Amino acid sequence: MKKIILVKITLCLCFINLVKPSVSRDFENKSIICADEIGPLLEFNIPKFENKIMKTSFSFKIYEINNRSSFSQKNGIIIKKTSPIDDSYYFFRADSIESKQKMDKIIFEYFPPTHLLIQINSLPFQDLVCWNDENTKK
Repeated sequence: MKKIILVKITLCLCFINLVKPSVSRDFENKSIICADEIGPLLEFNIPKFENKIMKTSFSFKIYEINNRSSFSQKNGIIIKKTSPIDDSYYFFRADSIESKQKMDKIIFEYFPPTHLLIQINSLPFQDLVCWNDENTKK
């Protein structure tokens, strides 16, 4: 009797997993915030990629290192890439577009759902922890 109940519960759980949509892979149109030990450093939305085009323009906020309440809005190009090991996994690489020479060059790679590497100018890459900001209105 216990085995039959256990089998029924297992089958129900498997069916529920197959029926419900997987949100863990859908990062497009999500607001992402990334922070270091001090606080938020980067905020961006992953744009929706249309018709197998894996490269698009977007904008992001970069917070000042010394004053986290102040930020600048930057424009860039984001590319959706597949992992060379597993083509079912996507990550995102972004490069800022500078309109003036004195602006910082920013490169980052976002590995969903929680990891980002950022490089500002020619400094070494820095690890950031990220999360989906579900409170942001789209």
